[in-house]
Amino acid sequence: RKVIIVSPYFIPKDQGVNRLTEWVKQGVEVTVLTNSLAATDVAAVHAGYGHYRAALLRGGVKLWELKPSSLAALKNQKNKKHKTGSSQASLHAKTMTLDDKIIFVGSLNLDPRSFDLNTEMGVLVQSEKLSIMLSDWVDDK
Repeated sequence: RKVIIVSPYFIPKDQGVNRLTEWVKQGVEVTVLTNSLAATDVAAVHAGYGHYRAALLRGGVKLWELKPSSLAALKNQKNKKHKTGSSQASLHAKTMTLDDKIIFVGSLNLDPRSFDLNTEMGVLVQSEKLSIMLSDWVDDK
C-alpha cells in the first residue's frame, strides 16, 4: 500500500490529483519526488506543477522537491571517484514503485507533453529488491 513517483517534470492535472488523493484516502502512502524551481531546467513546467501542489498536500500526498544543493552534494561524492560531472544539478530519473514489488523505469515524465505529444517508453519490472532499493533511496533523501 505504497506508491513512490520520481518525475523531474510533474504536472498531474486534475485527474492525477484526484487519483493520487483517492489512493491516500484508501490508505495508500503516496510520495512524489520532483525538481524544485531552483533545480528545474524548465521553469514553465514547475509553474504548471505549482498549480496542483496545495491540493496534493491537502489530500495527504507527500511532496518532496529536490534542491540543487542536495543533488550537487550527491554528485560531488560520486564525482570524486570519476573526476567528471555537470554543473547542472537537477533530477532526471523517471521511475515509480508500487507496493515495494513493482518498479517502472523509463522516459515518461508525468506531464501533459509526455502523455500527449512525446513518444515515451518504459519497462515494468516485478522486483521486490529493486523496488525496495528505490524506496530506501527516496526515504533517505
